Amino acid sequence: MTYKLPPKLKSYIRSELYKYPLIDTYINARKTYLQTKPKEIDENQGGGRSSFISNPTESLALEYSEDSVLVSLESLRAIVLNLLGNSSSTTQSFVESVYFNDRTSSRNIRYAIPIASASLGLTDRQGYRIDKDFVNRFAVEGGYVDSRGKLLEAGLLIVGDRDVQ
Repeated sequence: MTYKLPPKLKSYIRSELYKYPLIDTYINARKTYLQTKPKEIDENQGGGRSSFISNPTESLALEYSEDSVLVSLESLRAIVLNLLGNSSSTTQSFVESVYFNDRTSSRNIRYAIPIASASLGLTDRQGYRIDKDFVNRFAVEGGYVDSRGKLLEAGLLIVGDRDVQ
């Protein structure tokens, strides 16, 4: 994968990677919100049948599957786990150091990559290559670009090009 991603898309992907260490907390908080949010009021005041489903387990499972925020958080977790599982131990250590470790993750990629590279005994250039490869694979796996680097609909929406083909 030797293509160049647009800067906005790279920035978005990196912000998603910075979210990953707290992804389980975000998912649990969203599930708690969906469980405890105010329910719709039944306006059926008469003695007729209610139009609401009375099976709370099924309705909650349906809400989980239809909630776009929860689906995107679970998708992010699956993408990162898949990418890390299919990466070398050096790439795993590097990505964890750059994006998931509070001490070395400064959210400024210009500082984080050299620090992580030095701690793993890599050159800066090797660190930047590992980072570029991981971000590009995330873009492909997330459906933002195809395998040749061409922007797909999701990528075009992030970049800001509203002319989706």
